[in-house]
Amino acid sequence: MPPSPPEPATPSAELVGATSAPILLGREPFDVEFEIDAPTGPARLRADRSLRKVYLHVTNITSAEAAPNYLVYLNLPSGEPGEQHPELRVGTLAMFGLRESSRRDERHPGNGLSFRFDVTGIVLRLVAEEHWDAKRLRVTFVPGAWESALAVQVGQIRLYFV
Repeated sequence: MPPSPPEPATPSAELVGATSAPILLGREPFDVEFEIDAPTGPARLRADRSLRKVYLHVTNITSAEAAPNYLVYLNLPSGEPGEQHPELRVGTLAMFGLRESSRRDERHPGNGLSFRFDVTGIVLRLVAEEHWDAKRLRVTFVPGAWESALAVQVGQIRLYFV
């Protein structure tokens, strides 16, 4: 039996933008913008102008208290509610276990929660509708209903092209 052909090489992920400091989320929707660059390495557009994959990482989410889930949107128009733009919704930051994962002790580093979202479809839609800014990205966090004080820290947000 002849040997199987080799698997195609997996493209490398290329970081194209990230926040430079932690952000603090509360009980109101919050926008954060950061600069992004076009990929220059293996993650750049293919010859047919298509993308392989685009991922948004939201990492090191910590809080001393419990918190509601947050809905996450890309390039939500300023001042418009997220429910008017379900096509821009990336996903949900499910905060179950947030307080426990934020506690540092001898067995746990206290790094909190981290999420990775495949945002390829949203980016392609934004490009097609000419609403993609190749130099800046806005990420909006919309909290669920919450009565008590709320302070959730997001360590970093990163955008990768693969």
